[in-house]
Amino acid sequence: LALPGFPRAILARNPNPNPNPNPNPRPKPRPKPSTMLSGKACIITGATSGIGRATARLFAAEGARVVAVGRNQSALDELPGELGEAFVLGICADLTEAGEPERVVREGVVPPSPDPDPDPDPDASPGPDPDAG
Repeated sequence: LALPGFPRAILARNPNPNPNPNPNPRPKPRPKPSTMLSGKACIITGATSGIGRATARLFAAEGARVVAVGRNQSALDELPGELGEAFVLGICADLTEAGEPERVVREGVVPPSPDPDPDPDPDASPGPDPDAG
Protein backbone atom coordinates (compact mmCIF):
# COMPACT_ATOMS: atom_id res chain seq x y z
CA LEU A 1 0.00 0.00 0.00
CA ALA A 2 1.46 3.33 -1.01
CA LEU A 3 -0.17 6.72 -0.86
CA PRO A 4 1.57 9.73 -2.34
CA GLY A 5 2.83 12.05 0.37
CA PHE A 6 2.54 9.51 3.23
CA PRO A 7 5.72 7.83 4.44
CA ARG A 8 5.41 4.07 4.81
CA ALA A 9 6.23 4.24 8.53
CA ILE A 10 3.11 6.33 9.27
CA LEU A 11 0.89 3.97 7.29
CA ALA A 12 2.42 0.96 9.06
CA ARG A 13 1.54 2.37 12.50
CA ASN A 14 -1.97 3.36 11.45
CA PRO A 15 -3.22 1.20 8.62
CA ASN A 16 -6.57 3.04 8.65
CA PRO A 17 -5.89 6.65 7.57
CA ASN A 18 -9.43 7.63 8.68
CA PRO A 19 -8.97 9.52 12.00
CA ASN A 20 -12.55 8.71 13.04
CA PRO A 21 -12.49 5.21 14.56
CA ASN A 22 -16.29 4.95 14.53
CA PRO A 23 -17.64 5.53 11.01
CA ASN A 24 -21.24 5.80 12.27
CA PRO A 25 -21.14 7.83 15.48
CA ARG A 26 -24.42 8.56 17.22
CA PRO A 27 -25.54 12.14 16.93
CA LYS A 28 -24.99 14.07 20.12
CA PRO A 29 -28.18 14.97 21.94
CA ARG A 30 -29.27 18.51 21.28
CA PRO A 31 -28.84 20.73 24.33
CA LYS A 32 -31.96 22.14 25.92
CA PRO A 33 -32.71 25.72 24.95
CA SER A 34 -30.93 28.22 27.13
CA THR A 35 -32.28 31.51 28.30
CA MET A 36 -29.31 33.46 27.01
CA LEU A 37 -31.54 35.42 24.62
CA SER A 38 -34.55 35.58 26.93
CA GLY A 39 -36.20 38.97 26.68
CA LYS A 40 -33.69 40.31 24.15
CA ALA A 41 -34.98 41.99 21.00
CA CYS A 42 -33.31 40.64 17.86
CA ILE A 43 -33.59 41.83 14.28
CA ILE A 44 -33.30 38.81 11.97
CA THR A 45 -32.68 39.74 8.35
CA GLY A 46 -33.58 37.31 5.60
CA ALA A 47 -36.18 35.83 7.96
CA THR A 48 -38.52 34.78 5.18
CA SER A 49 -36.48 31.78 4.02
CA GLY A 50 -33.40 29.61 4.46
CA ILE A 51 -30.86 30.39 7.14
CA GLY A 52 -32.63 33.59 8.17
CA ARG A 53 -35.90 31.75 8.83
CA ALA A 54 -34.08 28.99 10.72
CA THR A 55 -32.30 31.65 12.78
CA ALA A 56 -35.62 33.30 13.62
CA ARG A 57 -36.98 29.94 14.82
CA LEU A 58 -33.86 29.23 16.89
CA PHE A 59 -33.79 32.68 18.49
CA ALA A 60 -37.50 32.37 19.30
CA ALA A 61 -36.85 28.99 20.93
CA GLU A 62 -34.07 30.62 22.97
CA GLY A 63 -36.49 33.22 24.32
CA ALA A 64 -35.72 36.20 22.10
CA ARG A 65 -38.29 38.69 20.90
CA VAL A 66 -37.96 38.49 17.12
CA VAL A 67 -38.28 41.34 14.65
CA ALA A 68 -38.29 39.54 11.30
CA VAL A 69 -37.12 41.32 8.16
CA GLY A 70 -37.49 39.99 4.63
CA ARG A 71 -38.57 40.85 1.12
CA ASN A 72 -41.45 38.36 0.90
CA GLN A 73 -44.56 39.72 2.62
CA SER A 74 -46.54 36.46 2.38
CA ALA A 75 -43.69 34.57 4.07
CA LEU A 76 -43.54 37.25 6.79
CA ASP A 77 -47.28 36.79 7.34
CA GLU A 78 -46.67 33.10 8.18
CA LEU A 79 -44.10 33.81 10.90
CA PRO A 80 -46.44 34.70 13.80
CA GLY A 81 -47.89 31.18 13.58
CA GLU A 82 -44.41 29.64 13.60
CA LEU A 83 -42.79 31.80 16.26
CA GLY A 84 -45.75 32.33 18.59
CA GLU A 85 -45.29 34.88 21.36
CA ALA A 86 -41.67 35.47 20.35
CA PHE A 87 -42.80 37.20 17.16
CA VAL A 88 -42.87 40.96 17.65
CA LEU A 89 -42.99 42.46 14.19
CA GLY A 90 -42.50 41.59 10.54
CA ILE A 91 -41.01 44.25 8.31
CA CYS A 92 -41.04 43.86 4.55
CA ALA A 93 -37.87 45.57 3.33
CA ASP A 94 -35.11 45.27 0.75
CA LEU A 95 -32.02 46.21 2.73
CA THR A 96 -30.04 46.95 -0.43
CA GLU A 97 -32.25 50.01 -1.04
CA ALA A 98 -31.19 53.38 0.38
CA GLY A 99 -32.88 54.24 3.65
CA GLU A 100 -34.30 50.76 4.28
CA PRO A 101 -31.82 49.70 7.00
CA GLU A 102 -32.57 52.91 8.89
CA ARG A 103 -36.32 52.34 8.52
CA VAL A 104 -35.99 48.79 9.85
CA VAL A 105 -34.12 50.00 12.93
CA ARG A 106 -36.55 52.88 13.42
CA GLU A 107 -39.60 50.60 13.20
CA GLY A 108 -38.14 47.52 14.83
CA VAL A 109 -35.97 48.78 17.66
CA VAL A 110 -36.51 52.41 18.53
CA PRO A 111 -39.72 52.68 20.55
CA PRO A 112 -42.07 55.43 19.47
CA SER A 113 -41.85 58.54 21.60
CA PRO A 114 -44.67 58.65 24.12
CA ASP A 115 -47.46 61.16 23.73
CA PRO A 116 -46.54 64.01 26.10
CA ASP A 117 -50.05 64.08 27.62
CA PRO A 118 -52.28 61.36 26.19
CA ASP A 119 -55.34 62.29 28.30
CA PRO A 120 -55.15 65.90 29.50
CA ASP A 121 -57.27 66.72 32.54
CA PRO A 122 -59.76 69.40 31.46
CA ASP A 123 -60.13 70.59 35.08
CA ALA A 124 -56.40 71.10 35.63
CA SER A 125 -55.13 74.66 35.81
CA PRO A 126 -53.01 75.61 32.83
CA GLY A 127 -50.18 76.81 35.06
CA PRO A 128 -48.60 80.27 35.21
CA ASP A 129 -49.11 82.54 32.27
CA PRO A 130 -45.70 83.04 30.62
CA ASP A 131 -46.78 86.48 29.33
CA ALA A 132 -47.78 87.75 32.76
CA GLY A 133 -45.14 89.92 34.22
